[in-house]
Amino acid sequence: MDLITQGLLGAAIAQAGWRKNLGRGAIVAGTLFGLMPDFDVISNIWGTWSGMVHHRGFTHSIFFAPLMAPGMGLLCWKLSKEHGSKFQWMHLIFWALLTHPLLDVFTSYGTQLLAPLDRTRFALDGVSIVDPMYTLPLLVALILAWRWRARPERGQHAARLALLFTTLYLLAGFLLARDTRHIAIAQLETMDLPPMERVRATPTFANLLAWRVVAKDEQKNIHVGFISRVTPTEIPFETLSYRDSPLIAKAMEDERAQIFYWFADDYIHWRVEEDGEQTHLFMDDMRYGSMVKPTMAMWSARVSFDEAGEVATVARTQKRPSDIGEQLSELWRLIREGTSPRKP
Repeated sequence: MDLITQGLLGAAIAQAGWRKNLGRGAIVAGTLFGLMPDFDVISNIWGTWSGMVHHRGFTHSIFFAPLMAPGMGLLCWKLSKEHGSKFQWMHLIFWALLTHPLLDVFTSYGTQLLAPLDRTRFALDGVSIVDPMYTLPLLVALILAWRWRARPERGQHAARLALLFTTLYLLAGFLLARDTRHIAIAQLETMDLPPMERVRATPTFANLLAWRVVAKDEQKNIHVGFISRVTPTEIPFETLSYRDSPLIAKAMEDERAQIFYWFADDYIHWRVEEDGEQTHLFMDDMRYGSMVKPTMAMWSARVSFDEAGEVATVARTQKRPSDIGEQLSELWRLIREGTSPRKP
């Protein structure tokens, strides 16, 4: 999730388990090590494709915390002038590091929990990358703990309650994702469509009330729609038909296109555009899209070909909605009325 939430989670873990024994330094350590896995964004220095491969890579794997916690715990113990025990510092840092990828895996972005042994991107689709219903309880608990700093046990209870609520919220999101997916599959089976190969349901921005469904059938067509879990109606799917092209096979010989295909978890819509004398093949990541126009992908890779038909460049592109107010208005209308987003 976002950096603020990850830092608050690390701080809340420290407050809940170690603030009383280790002092204020525990909060600092919890925040710092709660953020540490995202330091892998430094890989962007070596280019977009390096960043795409390594972000949520090894620092987000289940192997990172046990490797880092002993040394970092000993360092923090020394820096704290041997306040508390070495084991307490190691224990705190272990959980601050480990809960970061465990939270990230509940989003739809994809987290390499088994890196470097396996590059599979795990995603439980249970929460948006930004969700105030998860973040605010952690913030409130930490503010209360600061106000009650003379009574550390009260701050400890507040943090534990916040962690319990946010954990249950993630569980609710995971169960809603599964149920929404089952609803979508049941509807798709009644439609005159080829059998579905893959179906995902992901929460829309900052809520668990409206969901985006993306499905890929055996003929590689992509079907996209939204559903409200407050006032559910039939999902108004829009279809992007697959158009075969020799350019697709040519593009997939390039490592950069392979990386984007892997990153998008195969939910790719291919489209060809002519720009003067140059041909471009777009790989649209259909996991994310506009509320107003569901079939407009937010992220794509543009593969450009030279006159000989060889790959000239591969660049990542982004198409953000121009009117955020309109997007939020459509989101609210979908939640309230249960109808499909209007088409421009």
